Amino acid sequence: AKVLAGKRVAFIAPAGKAVDVFEMPDNRLKCPHFYKLILASNGCFYQCDWCYLKLTYRSVRPFISIRTQYDKIKKQIKDELDKSTQSIIFNSGELADSLAMDHLTQAGREFIPWFGQTENGYLFMLTKSDNVGDILGLNHNGHTVVAWSMNEPSVSRLFEIGAPTFEKRLEAARKVQEAGYPVRVRLDPIVPFKGWQKEYATTISKIFQKITPERITIGTLRFEKGFYNLRNSIFTSGSMLPNILASMG
Repeated sequence: AKVLAGKRVAFIAPAGKAVDVFEMPDNRLKCPHFYKLILASNGCFYQCDWCYLKLTYRSVRPFISIRTQYDKIKKQIKDELDKSTQSIIFNSGELADSLAMDHLTQAGREFIPWFGQTENGYLFMLTKSDNVGDILGLNHNGHTVVAWSMNEPSVSRLFEIGAPTFEKRLEAARKVQEAGYPVRVRLDPIVPFKGWQKEYATTISKIFQKITPERITIGTLRFEKGFYNLRNSIFTSGSMLPNILASMG
């Protein structure tokens, strides 16, 4: 309850340490190398039932923190770019939805053209939002990748509480691809309900009818130990996910 209440509270924060290397301590999971660009912490007002932010911010700072002082954040990014001759990806969607609050923060207007002027910097925006109006006309120069987390429509309605529908996300992805952005799709997690193979195949077909993603990532249903220990109280959508967890046990 504390976390859900916190999703209605925004805290305006200084820049702090907004750039950090992503590290995955669990060697069972394979993740690409990137930097976290922390423009917001716990920065999503959706209530997806499997979101690990429910655990991360359950007791400490259970509210949305929006970082300002964009000039200082850009300096932190530039410092990392100046150290490398290789391309570096900065992911703004690790601790936040990259676009859900963009109409308020205007982070897209600030950072997308800025990354477009760099030689080796790339912005990665991961989102479930259809809030794309402010970024369509920006000069991205191919240096911003927008990736949509999507799911089979009935699964999305059940568990991605408060997030735009699959259809709205797909239409937003179409608009962004037409604006020339590289677009990716993340089907994550795949939920093994009865008949899931057929329904996910239909979902994938619908995606390719609208857009041509440069990459599709598929993820499994998974939970950290702490999340699993709270499985009887942390979900708001009913018993389906706990039952699936028990069968995976």
